[in-house]
Amino acid sequence: DLCNSMDNQMTGWNVRHLIDSCVVAQNGKTPIDPARTELMTRISPDDPRLQGVLGQYGDERGGTIGIERGKDRIIFRAAPDEFYGLEFYNDNGELAGMLGSVMEVRFLPPYADKHGSLYLVDRRIGSGVAFQTFDFNYAFDDTLGPNKPEWSKYLGEYQVLKYGVPSRYTGTVSVKHGYLYYNDCRCEEFQPGLFFLYDGEALDFRSNPPTFGGIVLNKK
Repeated sequence: DLCNSMDNQMTGWNVRHLIDSCVVAQNGKTPIDPARTELMTRISPDDPRLQGVLGQYGDERGGTIGIERGKDRIIFRAAPDEFYGLEFYNDNGELAGMLGSVMEVRFLPPYADKHGSLYLVDRRIGSGVAFQTFDFNYAFDDTLGPNKPEWSKYLGEYQVLKYGVPSRYTGTVSVKHGYLYYNDCRCEEFQPGLFFLYDGEALDFRSNPPTFGGIVLNKK
């Protein structure tokens, strides 16, 4: 039961690492499927094809692809203090980013006017988690948003209610680069007071109190 949760480090990865060490000692390390980069063509960090994939994927638990300041290097940020170098290749017309020794970054095709989702591929055979998918959140070079004056009444910090009772979770509504944001997620206004996040979740200020994903928010 201790391992059946990712809510915190105790019930998440720490216990998992303890178990993994015992499994490795007994059975050896997990075999890794080769990256086969010798069949691909290396892409330089200034290649224009990479500009279309720079940005934030998912929320703060997702990942960011950007260019390291002061260095001509593409990086992947998995957490505020976790940065990894990305080496990109042309894999038969598709972008493939090598992330460490066992992970790859791949992209789904764009749809409509949206960027394609990112998915992390785990090459460890039998790891149990083949890949994780993160929808595109926002790009760093997007044009300025409308920053409507009427949004000002929505700004602030909100307490998230759980079963009608204030929980430990909070949400911050702000304006960045001319767009309304809920925490680290860019919002698109569908109609006055109704916004949708990158993953389709609704932020609704048409009711009082407002809701996020159908859960009541109390403004602090």
